[in-house]
Amino acid sequence: MFLPESVIGVSDPGGTFSINVTSIEQSQPVQRFPRCPNAIVFGTTTFVRATNQGSGNLLYSIGFKATDHISGASCPGAVPVCVETSVNRGKPRSGLPKFDATRRE
Repeated sequence: MFLPESVIGVSDPGGTFSINVTSIEQSQPVQRFPRCPNAIVFGTTTFVRATNQGSGNLLYSIGFKATDHISGASCPGAVPVCVETSVNRGKPRSGLPKFDATRRE
């Protein structure tokens, strides 16, 4: 099952801007089965796998770039998303995000 995650809370004092998702990383390697990614990007919304295939809690990092429509200036950022399993609820996550969640193994 995948859950939608959006980049929100970004503001621009100059007016309008756009958000582009640039990466989605996760704290555990992508499992070989099923042969599908743990995250998918559709515009500014990402869908992350809601079930953890490994041990411990899974942490995603959604990387993005916000770009001002008038000046063209941009700024990178990242949003953390934690997927807890019922067994590991409240326990620390397992590692820092460093594996590409959009890859198919």
